[in-house]
Amino acid sequence: IVVCCSAGNEGNMAYEEEQYALSSGYPDYGVVCNPASLPQCVSVASVENSYYLSDAIQVGRDAFPYTDASDNDAFYQAFSGSSLAYVVIPGLGADTDYLAEPTASAIARLNQANTPWLALVQRGELYFSEKLANAAAAGACGMICYNNVSGIVYMELDDDTVPAVSVTQSVGQALIEQADSTGLGSLSVSEDPLLVSSEEGG
Repeated sequence: IVVCCSAGNEGNMAYEEEQYALSSGYPDYGVVCNPASLPQCVSVASVENSYYLSDAIQVGRDAFPYTDASDNDAFYQAFSGSSLAYVVIPGLGADTDYLAEPTASAIARLNQANTPWLALVQRGELYFSEKLANAAAAGACGMICYNNVSGIVYMELDDDTVPAVSVTQSVGQALIEQADSTGLGSLSVSEDPLLVSSEEGG
Protein backbone atom coordinates (compact mmCIF):
# COMPACT_ATOMS: atom_id res chain seq x y z
CA ILE A 1 0.00 0.00 0.00
CA VAL A 2 1.33 3.42 -0.99
CA VAL A 3 0.05 6.30 1.12
CA CYS A 4 -0.01 9.65 -0.71
CA CYS A 5 -0.66 12.76 1.36
CA SER A 6 -1.20 16.34 0.37
CA ALA A 7 1.74 18.57 1.21
CA GLY A 8 -0.77 21.04 2.59
CA ASN A 9 -0.61 24.76 2.95
CA GLU A 10 0.88 25.65 6.30
CA GLY A 11 2.04 29.10 5.28
CA ASN A 12 5.72 29.93 5.27
CA MET A 13 8.61 29.89 7.71
CA ALA A 14 8.60 33.69 7.89
CA TYR A 15 5.06 33.85 9.25
CA GLU A 16 6.07 35.01 12.73
CA GLU A 17 8.85 37.26 11.57
CA GLU A 18 8.38 41.01 11.48
CA GLN A 19 6.52 41.95 8.24
CA TYR A 20 6.76 38.29 7.23
CA ALA A 21 10.33 38.82 6.02
CA LEU A 22 12.66 35.91 5.42
CA SER A 23 15.89 35.76 7.40
CA SER A 24 18.65 33.33 8.24
CA GLY A 25 16.42 32.09 11.05
CA TYR A 26 13.52 31.50 8.69
CA PRO A 27 15.06 30.54 5.35
CA ASP A 28 12.26 28.47 3.83
CA TYR A 29 9.37 29.75 1.75
CA GLY A 30 6.95 26.93 2.53
CA VAL A 31 6.09 24.41 5.20
CA VAL A 32 4.89 20.86 4.62
CA CYS A 33 2.28 19.79 7.17
CA ASN A 34 1.41 16.46 8.78
CA PRO A 35 0.89 13.72 7.79
CA ALA A 36 2.78 14.43 4.55
CA SER A 37 5.95 15.12 6.53
CA LEU A 38 6.02 11.57 7.93
CA PRO A 39 8.71 9.35 6.38
CA GLN A 40 6.19 6.59 5.62
CA CYS A 41 4.18 8.83 3.28
CA VAL A 42 4.64 10.08 -0.24
CA SER A 43 4.11 13.84 -0.15
CA VAL A 44 2.19 15.24 -3.13
CA ALA A 45 2.17 18.90 -4.09
CA SER A 46 1.66 21.06 -7.15
CA VAL A 47 2.83 24.28 -8.72
CA GLU A 48 0.96 26.86 -10.73
CA ASN A 49 0.15 25.58 -14.19
CA SER A 50 1.88 27.25 -17.10
CA TYR A 51 -1.43 27.28 -18.97
CA TYR A 52 -5.09 27.18 -18.01
CA LEU A 53 -8.41 26.91 -19.80
CA SER A 54 -10.74 29.91 -19.73
CA ASP A 55 -14.10 30.87 -21.16
CA ALA A 56 -13.58 33.39 -23.93
CA ILE A 57 -15.11 36.05 -26.11
CA GLN A 58 -14.20 36.40 -29.77
CA VAL A 59 -13.76 39.75 -31.51
CA GLY A 60 -12.82 39.34 -35.14
CA ARG A 61 -9.95 36.85 -35.19
CA ASP A 62 -8.92 37.59 -31.61
CA ALA A 63 -10.05 35.55 -28.61
CA PHE A 64 -9.94 36.98 -25.09
CA PRO A 65 -10.41 35.24 -21.72
CA TYR A 66 -12.94 36.44 -19.18
CA THR A 67 -13.82 35.68 -15.56
CA ASP A 68 -17.48 35.12 -14.70
CA ALA A 69 -18.78 36.99 -11.66
CA SER A 70 -21.19 34.18 -10.82
CA ASP A 71 -20.57 30.73 -9.40
CA ASN A 72 -22.69 29.04 -12.06
CA ASP A 73 -21.14 30.46 -15.26
CA ALA A 74 -24.23 32.59 -15.87
CA PHE A 75 -22.61 34.55 -18.72
CA TYR A 76 -21.59 31.39 -20.56
CA GLN A 77 -24.96 29.74 -19.92
CA ALA A 78 -26.83 32.77 -21.27
CA PHE A 79 -24.71 33.69 -24.28
CA SER A 80 -22.51 30.75 -25.32
CA GLY A 81 -22.46 30.53 -29.12
CA SER A 82 -24.18 33.90 -29.50
CA SER A 83 -23.09 37.07 -31.28
CA LEU A 84 -23.76 40.23 -29.32
CA ALA A 85 -23.33 43.95 -29.72
CA TYR A 86 -21.41 45.80 -27.05
CA VAL A 87 -21.28 49.49 -26.19
CA VAL A 88 -18.23 51.22 -24.71
CA ILE A 89 -19.57 53.23 -21.78
CA PRO A 90 -17.62 56.43 -21.08
CA GLY A 91 -16.55 57.32 -17.56
CA LEU A 92 -16.90 54.59 -14.95
CA GLY A 93 -20.40 53.30 -15.58
CA ALA A 94 -22.44 55.82 -13.59
CA ASP A 95 -26.07 56.21 -14.64
CA THR A 96 -25.32 59.58 -16.24
CA ASP A 97 -22.56 58.04 -18.39
CA TYR A 98 -25.25 56.23 -20.39
CA LEU A 99 -26.79 59.60 -21.31
CA ALA A 100 -23.64 61.01 -22.92
CA GLU A 101 -23.46 61.24 -26.69
CA PRO A 102 -22.84 59.38 -28.92
CA THR A 103 -23.36 56.57 -26.37
CA ALA A 104 -27.01 57.42 -25.68
CA SER A 105 -27.93 57.39 -29.39
CA ALA A 106 -26.17 54.06 -29.97
CA ILE A 107 -28.02 52.52 -27.00
CA ALA A 108 -31.35 53.96 -28.17
CA ARG A 109 -30.95 52.37 -31.61
CA LEU A 110 -30.12 48.99 -30.09
CA ASN A 111 -33.04 49.10 -27.64
CA GLN A 112 -35.50 50.21 -30.30
CA ALA A 113 -34.42 47.30 -32.50
CA ASN A 114 -34.59 44.88 -29.54
CA THR A 115 -30.94 44.03 -30.17
CA PRO A 116 -29.23 42.44 -27.15
CA TRP A 117 -26.13 44.35 -26.11
CA LEU A 118 -23.43 44.31 -23.45
CA ALA A 119 -22.13 47.30 -21.53
CA LEU A 120 -18.32 47.58 -21.52
CA VAL A 121 -17.48 49.42 -18.30
CA GLN A 122 -14.22 50.41 -16.65
CA ARG A 123 -13.50 49.43 -13.07
CA GLY A 124 -13.27 52.26 -10.52
CA GLU A 125 -15.10 54.33 -7.86
CA LEU A 126 -18.52 52.66 -8.04
CA TYR A 127 -19.32 49.28 -6.55
CA PHE A 128 -19.56 46.51 -9.12
CA SER A 129 -23.21 46.09 -8.12
CA GLU A 130 -23.88 49.75 -8.95
CA LYS A 131 -22.22 49.41 -12.34
CA LEU A 132 -24.31 46.32 -13.06
CA ALA A 133 -27.55 47.96 -11.95
CA ASN A 134 -26.86 50.98 -14.17
CA ALA A 135 -26.10 48.75 -17.16
CA ALA A 136 -29.32 46.78 -16.65
CA ALA A 137 -31.37 49.96 -16.23
CA ALA A 138 -30.04 51.23 -19.56
CA GLY A 139 -31.19 48.05 -21.29
CA ALA A 140 -28.01 45.97 -21.36
CA CYS A 141 -28.38 42.20 -21.26
CA GLY A 142 -24.99 41.85 -19.54
CA MET A 143 -21.85 43.69 -18.46
CA ILE A 144 -18.15 43.36 -19.17
CA CYS A 145 -16.03 45.19 -16.59
CA TYR A 146 -12.41 45.77 -17.51
CA ASN A 147 -9.69 46.43 -14.97
CA ASN A 148 -8.20 49.88 -14.53
CA VAL A 149 -4.79 48.40 -13.71
CA SER A 150 -2.92 45.38 -15.03
CA GLY A 151 -4.02 41.93 -13.91
CA ILE A 152 -7.29 40.11 -13.37
CA VAL A 153 -10.13 41.58 -11.32
CA TYR A 154 -12.52 39.24 -9.52
CA MET A 155 -15.99 40.68 -9.02
CA GLU A 156 -18.26 39.60 -6.19
CA LEU A 157 -21.89 40.26 -7.05
CA ASP A 158 -25.00 39.35 -5.12
CA ASP A 159 -27.19 40.87 -7.81
CA ASP A 160 -27.63 38.57 -10.78
CA THR A 161 -30.13 40.74 -12.66
CA VAL A 162 -28.00 40.32 -15.77
CA PRO A 163 -24.82 38.25 -16.23
CA ALA A 164 -21.48 39.97 -15.71
CA VAL A 165 -17.85 39.12 -16.40
CA SER A 166 -14.52 40.83 -15.88
CA VAL A 167 -11.54 41.12 -18.21
CA THR A 168 -8.05 42.55 -17.92
CA GLN A 169 -7.16 46.14 -18.75
CA SER A 170 -5.48 45.06 -21.99
CA VAL A 171 -8.56 43.13 -23.13
CA GLY A 172 -10.75 46.13 -22.34
CA GLN A 173 -8.48 48.36 -24.40
CA ALA A 174 -8.60 45.89 -27.29
CA LEU A 175 -12.42 45.93 -27.21
CA ILE A 176 -12.42 49.73 -27.20
CA GLU A 177 -10.13 49.79 -30.22
CA GLN A 178 -12.38 47.33 -32.08
CA ALA A 179 -15.48 49.51 -31.55
CA ASP A 180 -16.57 52.20 -34.00
CA SER A 181 -16.65 55.95 -33.39
CA THR A 182 -19.93 55.68 -31.46
CA GLY A 183 -18.48 53.04 -29.14
CA LEU A 184 -20.45 50.23 -30.76
CA GLY A 185 -18.76 46.88 -31.35
CA SER A 186 -19.61 43.23 -31.94
CA LEU A 187 -18.37 40.06 -30.29
CA SER A 188 -19.27 36.40 -29.94
CA VAL A 189 -19.15 34.22 -26.87
CA SER A 190 -17.11 31.12 -27.62
CA GLU A 191 -18.52 27.69 -26.92
CA ASP A 192 -15.02 26.25 -26.57
CA PRO A 193 -12.50 27.15 -23.84
CA LEU A 194 -9.39 29.17 -24.64
CA LEU A 195 -5.90 27.97 -23.64
CA VAL A 196 -4.30 30.89 -21.79
CA SER A 197 -0.69 31.33 -20.75
CA SER A 198 -0.48 31.92 -17.00
CA GLU A 199 1.60 34.83 -15.72
CA GLU A 200 2.13 32.89 -12.48
CA GLY A 201 2.88 29.54 -14.09
CA GLY A 202 6.01 27.58 -13.41
